[in-house]
This record gives sequence, C-alpha cells and structure tokens, in this order.
Amino acid sequence: MTLAALAVLTAAIYLEENWRGSSAWKTAKVDLEGQQEKLDWAAYIPPAAPDDQNFFKAPKMQEWFTGKGSNELTARLSLNTFAALASRQGGSNASAIVAELIVRPPGTGATPPGVEPPPAEILPLVKLDKLSLSEAIGQLARQANLNVQIDPLVAARPPGPDGKPGPLIRVTGQWTNVSALSVLMALQCDHNLCWVDDPKTGVPVIKNAGGTAAAAGAGSLNHDYVLAMIRAAIGPVGEIAEGFALSGNDLAQNPPRRLSIAPDSVPTRNELARLYPGTNALQVQPAGNSLRVLLTSVPVAAADYLKWSDQFAPEFDKIRQAVQRPSARLDGDYGQFYRVPVPNLTALRAAAFRLAGRGQAFLMRGQPEEALRELTLLHDLRGCMANKPAGNPMTLPWAMANLAVAGVYVECIDSGLRWQVWRDAELAALEDQLSRLDLVSPVWCALESARAGDCHLLESGSRTEVARVFGISEGKTHLWQKITSPSRVAVQFMPRGWLYQNMANGAVLDQKRIDSVDRLQGVIRPHQVEDAGGKVLDQLQLHRHSFYWFLAKDLNPPLSAPLKTTAFAQCAANQALVVCALERCRLARGEFPAALRDLIPQFIPILPMDPVNGESFKYRTTAAGRFLLYSIGWDEKDDNGTPVDAGGKGDWVWGRL
Repeated sequence: MTLAALAVLTAAIYLEENWRGSSAWKTAKVDLEGQQEKLDWAAYIPPAAPDDQNFFKAPKMQEWFTGKGSNELTARLSLNTFAALASRQGGSNASAIVAELIVRPPGTGATPPGVEPPPAEILPLVKLDKLSLSEAIGQLARQANLNVQIDPLVAARPPGPDGKPGPLIRVTGQWTNVSALSVLMALQCDHNLCWVDDPKTGVPVIKNAGGTAAAAGAGSLNHDYVLAMIRAAIGPVGEIAEGFALSGNDLAQNPPRRLSIAPDSVPTRNELARLYPGTNALQVQPAGNSLRVLLTSVPVAAADYLKWSDQFAPEFDKIRQAVQRPSARLDGDYGQFYRVPVPNLTALRAAAFRLAGRGQAFLMRGQPEEALRELTLLHDLRGCMANKPAGNPMTLPWAMANLAVAGVYVECIDSGLRWQVWRDAELAALEDQLSRLDLVSPVWCALESARAGDCHLLESGSRTEVARVFGISEGKTHLWQKITSPSRVAVQFMPRGWLYQNMANGAVLDQKRIDSVDRLQGVIRPHQVEDAGGKVLDQLQLHRHSFYWFLAKDLNPPLSAPLKTTAFAQCAANQALVVCALERCRLARGEFPAALRDLIPQFIPILPMDPVNGESFKYRTTAAGRFLLYSIGWDEKDDNGTPVDAGGKGDWVWGRL
C-alpha cells in the first residue's frame, strides 16, 4: 500500500509538473510570437532548391566546400608550394638596403643632381663606451669638427612605467671606416632626435623630435622628400591575412636609392616605423660617410605572389561560375539544430586568403581592375557561404567565421583606399558590394536559429540526446560517474514539464539579448547588450539551484564579446563604403567635401550609419588634404577621434581599425 501510495503521489507530481511546464511554455511562446518572434524550428529549415540553381550542386563545390578539415582544394591552395615565401622565411634575402643617405657636412650646401657632396673624413674606428646620450653626441660632434648645441631635455632621464625618472640612457658601440658625422646622424635617428638650424646664432641645436612633424624639422621640403623617396623605394606594403608581408617592389633585387641629404633631413625612428608595418623593421646604420636604411625583414614581391597564384585560375573560374546561382543549400539533416550542416570553414578560409592576397598584390602593382575582379569573387563566395538566400539557419560560430572572411575583404579594400589606387569605376562597384555587406543579420539569425533549435530539442529530443548536446555527460567516462551525476539523473528522470520550464525561461532570457540587435537598421546598441547581459546573469544567479533553470545557463551563453565583434566588423565595412565615396569625390573635385552630406547623391545614394547608435559617422577635414572619419565606439562616447586604447575606451577611427 505504501509503494502504491508513493507511485500514485509520484504520478500526481509528474502530471502536475508536466502541466505547469506545458502551461509556462505555452504562455512564453504566445507572448514571444505576439512580438513576431519565430519559435517553430520548422520555419528555419530551408526549402529544397533545384540542382541547377544551387551553388553546392555546381561542379566541385560540394566536394570543396562541405565537410570538415583539409581537402583537395585546401591542398591545392596551400602556401607550401610557394617557393618565394619559403626562401624569405628560411633566411635567404632576409634583409635589404632600400636607401643610402649620403649626409652632407653642415655648411657645404646642396649639390647638383648626379654630383656627390664633399665627403666627410673617414675614421678607422669610432667607439662609444657607456656614454650618456648627451656625452655621446658631444664626442661625435668634436670628432666631426662640428659646433652644435644640445637641448637640455636630451640629457633628461625618460620617465619609467611608474611615471618616475628612469635610468639614464647609455650609448655603447663601435664602427670601423665611418665618419663621425654618419654615426652622429644614426644616433640622432635611433633616439628620435632632430637637427634644427638656428638662423640667429648659426649654431645648430640637437633636440627631441617629440613625435610631431614640426618638431622633427619636417617643415623643410628636403625632409619630406627623403621620407617620400624611402617610401617609394619600399613601395606599397601590406601584411596579408596569412601573416606575411607583400610589397609592390622587389626589394631583394632593386638597387637602393641614393640621396644626398643635409643633417636636418635625417628621418627619425618613429617616422621610419610609419613607413613599414613592423616594429623596428626599418633601421639606419652608418657606413662610410653615409647612412644605410636597412629593411631587416624583406617582404615577398607582389609580382612573385601573383605569378605563383596564377596556377589557381581554373579553380577560381569554377567558383566564379557557381556563385552566380541564386541558392546555396547544403544537403544534410535539418531535423535538429545541432545537426544542421555547415560549410567547410577550412576551405573557405583558404580560398578567401588566396583571393584577398591576389587582390592586394594587384593593388600594389597599380592594377585596380584586376584587384576588383578577385575581391568581387571573394564577396560573392562569402555570400554563398552565409546560406543565401537570407533566413536559412545559422550557427553563431559560423556567423563569426563569416565576419572574419568579410574582414579580410574589407581590409583589402581599405589598403587600396589608403594607397589611392582605386579609380572611379572600381570605387562605384565596391560601393555597391559594400552596401550589401550585412554582417549584423547573420548574427541575429544565429541567435534566433539557436533559440528555436534548442527549444525543439528540449521538446522533441530524447533525454540522452539532450544530455549529449548540452554537455551534461561530458568528461564522465565511467558508468558510475554517469549514474551519480545529478544533472544526468535530472535529465533522464525529471518530469518533461521541467524541460518545458527551462525552455520558457531560456527563450524569454534570449529575447533580452536579441532585442539589443536591430537587424533592419544594422545596429547593435552597446548599452542594451550590456544591460541585457547583466539581467540574464542576475536571473541565472538568482535561480541557480532551481531545476526550472538548470539548463538555462546553457541556453544563454555570454554574448557581449561576439556582438561587440560584429558591431566592429560592420563599422569597418560601413566606413569603407563612406571612404569609397570620399575618394570618388576627391578624384572628381580634387578635394574632400566639407561634410558627408555633400556626397549625396553624386557619389553615394545613401550614407551608411554608425552601427553602435544608428547615427552618422563623425567626419571632418584636416590639414594637408586629409580627413578624420570615426565611430563613437563601444563606449558610446565621442572622444573627438581619439583611437581606442587598450582598455577599450576611445573611438573606432578609420585607418586604425
């Protein structure tokens, strides 16, 4: 009788809990569907597409872009066969002299083109032994028979990380068969000093450059000319997605530029660092009576990269034909969200990197039409991988991979804009592509798809399947561990109503984060993201011991970081679109407009918005025909164009993204 009573009581509890859970889920579902939310997983299953309209049914596409890991395409596109890159990485041609600056002794004046200046005295040995910076300058000046003044700030001890004066700068080194003037100029460059001629006293002053062009003596045309010549010798340089640099010039073969310069035209280390992407990659070394500008890490020549990658034309032609198809539906099991097939990320990355690398190489070679062709294919391929047409199920990891590929595409466009290689025709085509580059929708679709899929799993999936998908059995390899796991036991034996309660609570919490993403406007509002994340954490903490909520934490993972990444990527794409219009204006009128609205409608039909607040980007023209374009950034505060710092404070400035 006792056992019978317990059985009846247990059945009654199960019936009541099932009724409670079912009622809670129906209430939550009706409320969310009243807000036009779709919770029925069947609505996310893409319809079948005719083979002749399906990207993945085109020749080779399913073989190349489905499954996981490496395949025939990734092996074909591998860098392992790129001999020029292997030569650079193996140490061959590891450095190159890009310019030789012959320093004229002060007072000798300029020399006619092709005529060498009078040489400074060559010394068999110049040695500095633990001298302070000002002492080293003084010794070299005496050896060169120069009368110079040293600004007192040169001898000052630079502040350390704590703000207090750090150790005194000491200089040690020795050089053979060089002039004291060339060593002095190399020291001046290394320590960011500048030579300033004083017309009143006639005695030059060596002082700290201070990081500004005026302080470094860049007001003279000679100084600007020297920097321009070094930049021209290096050529357009950019680091492609796979982590190595390309250059429009073949620096390993080109002879160095020879320039005759005055001491006030010697560049500083900071100025050289802005000419090449790499810390201390450009160095100045004394040699004879000149300075050698040495590139310690020679980039791969763009011509070599293009010559090597031309062999992939047949593969790219097949992809170029396939992307014209209007649908991209993978074959697979759409019965549950976690079984939804996704494209092969490894293959997509390999193709994207190769196309972007070719695009960048063409830009470095001054071939914008060819670059546009490669970037157009990259743009269209990314669209197919995002499950076109829009509305197909999307996982968050795949949405983030889509962001990464879009970032490679936008970065290549930005490179051409900074180098001013694009022409009006290509810029108009890029504007059209960028205006359709919606990176917010795939992430929004991923959140919606995941919620509907999770609810479908809890409602119709087996208990074992639920435990496996939510990782409840993860790490429990022995039968006894599985049997004694509270979560495992709960999933296997709890009333179905408890799963419904978790569905209801998880779906409602999910809505708070989904509401922070405005898909139609392409806006992700940071304060709403952070506020929603805080409320979700509060609810999960409050109900952490409740079986009505124990799966909710898995249904609501932290989303602040991926949403911030999405806003950042969309910001970069929108800014690239604006800069394309600005460049078209400059090409047509010879200058940038005073305000962004002046671009409408001749250079752009509609201005894109800042994805963090839905308002216009901040813009103003600056000196020397430049401009400043920025977003207020994730902190939603206008910092007047100050780039974001390590703490995340500041603005998202074009050219710094």
